[in-house]
Amino acid sequence: MMNIQPNIDEATDMLKEMLDRRPIDFSGPTLNMPPDKGGIYVLFNKNTTEPLYAGRTRGGDLQSRLRAHWESNSSSDLVEKLAKECPLLKNRDESKSWIKKNVEVRWLTEDEFKMDIKFAEYFAIGVLRPPFNG
Repeated sequence: MMNIQPNIDEATDMLKEMLDRRPIDFSGPTLNMPPDKGGIYVLFNKNTTEPLYAGRTRGGDLQSRLRAHWESNSSSDLVEKLAKECPLLKNRDESKSWIKKNVEVRWLTEDEFKMDIKFAEYFAIGVLRPPFNG
């Protein structure tokens, strides 16, 4: 039988490290992060600290992926789900505006952890259970 406990321990440490970081406000197009690195991220409601969405970008531009959550011409699971599931938000534009005002982000770049990035994302989703990943 395979011992998966080391993988769980490593993923737990990775998630704790990310959650211990100071969150960055999600209000504009320039985030203070490495522009050319992939990684995992979690978006939080800064008023309630509830995790909203977790995602990843592999070997790419983490900043661009995060920016996609509020730019007008891009597709975002979070924007779409907010527009559909929140009765107070009437459309995508209202969802994007809400995200800019109420969301903060924490992340780790893929060079800050050793596990497979897909596993890291799935672990974060499984543990945090963000409602807009479902």
